[in-house]
This record gives sequence, structure tokens and C-alpha cells, in this order.
Amino acid sequence: MTEEQLYKQEYLDVAMERYKYNSLNDMYAAIGFGAITARKNNIKIAF
Repeated sequence: MTEEQLYKQEYLDVAMERYKYNSLNDMYAAIGFGAITARKNNIKIAF
């Protein structure tokens, strides 16, 4: 899966639902804060 494919809205929606984030900004803030790693999030989206 390419990076371009990975960041489609449909995959981001899956990640937000899985981690119970209300918005994409909340998810990005959690990644920036270190509450979740981008790598862990990408793995969850891909599978």
C-alpha cells in the first residue's frame, strides 16, 4: 500500500473509528502528543 493510498479519507475514517477520535485533528493531535504512534496507526489502517 502506498502512502497516497493509505491516507484516503475512507482509511482515515476507519482509524478514527477504531481509536474513538471525533475528528481527524484529534487523531493528529494524539499522534503529535505521543498518545499513539503514526506507525501503529498506519498498521491498524492497513489491516
